[in-house]
Amino acid sequence: MAHFSRRDTTYSALDNETSPPLAHLADSTNAAPMMLTLDHEHEDATNVIIHKVPKNKGGWTHIEDLDSFFTRMYHYYIRGGFYPMIMSDFFYLLQFVFIIWFSTFLVHCVKYPVLFRNDPNANRSEKLSLNDVIYSSSECVGFISWHW
Repeated sequence: MAHFSRRDTTYSALDNETSPPLAHLADSTNAAPMMLTLDHEHEDATNVIIHKVPKNKGGWTHIEDLDSFFTRMYHYYIRGGFYPMIMSDFFYLLQFVFIIWFSTFLVHCVKYPVLFRNDPNANRSEKLSLNDVIYSSSECVGFISWHW
């Protein structure tokens, strides 16, 4: 019995081709997979598992790209289903909108010279409140350039 590791074994499915490769080695009436060793002289031989799909027995023949189908199904499973996926995407969008709004607010609506007391006319000994360092909403909107 030969020893096969995962790394040197590849899998190939034959889709009812008229002349499949290695047809002389595989019995077309037998649908069981068989192991073929392509190089008997070396211990690190490349091995191929050939699985012959019987005619009209393939359950996945209607799907063009099985890799992307199973990838999408895996993401559907991992993310918990349809409604959790929708809610997750909605909250990601909400988070994105909040980050854009908050960044715009910090850039255009805060009086940084007053906040850091760089204004020479300001009294540096008095305590500041939020109303002292934030522009009014009308001033703030006036400062925002729309190409920002």
